[in-house]
Amino acid sequence: MGKIADRKTAIIDSIRALKVKSDDADVLVAELEKVKKDLPESAKAALDKHQKRKSARGSDMTTAEWGVLIGACGLLVTLITMIVRLTNTLTKLTVTIDGLGEKVTDINCENKKQHDDLFGIAREHGDKLADHETRISIIESKPPRTKRTA
Repeated sequence: MGKIADRKTAIIDSIRALKVKSDDADVLVAELEKVKKDLPESAKAALDKHQKRKSARGSDMTTAEWGVLIGACGLLVTLITMIVRLTNTLTKLTVTIDGLGEKVTDINCENKKQHDDLFGIAREHGDKLADHETRISIIESKPPRTKRTA
């Protein structure tokens, strides 16, 4: 991240230096326009040529405006990068959560099967105990046997 910050700082410094030079040149041209009638013909021709070039460019954006535009582009690239990373992270999390949901569903199905098996065994034991209790009651209700003597 340090290299990007250093590069950004260098670009901003270059833009500021160009802005100062541009402002100085604009001030000089404005002053020369004021005294144009007193200038030699070669200077007048150079001034006219400068005005034609400036109007032919079609854009009167100052260095500061270019700096703002470059800064806005940098901010846009940074935001898009962050959004892409967050989107990727959210996608991975969604896939992971979907996988966990499937595993929980599988575990619940397996638990239901095991519970059904355990409840079946418990019912069998209950039936056997009830049958055993019935058999004991029948035996207890019979009169006691007398011992035979031979």
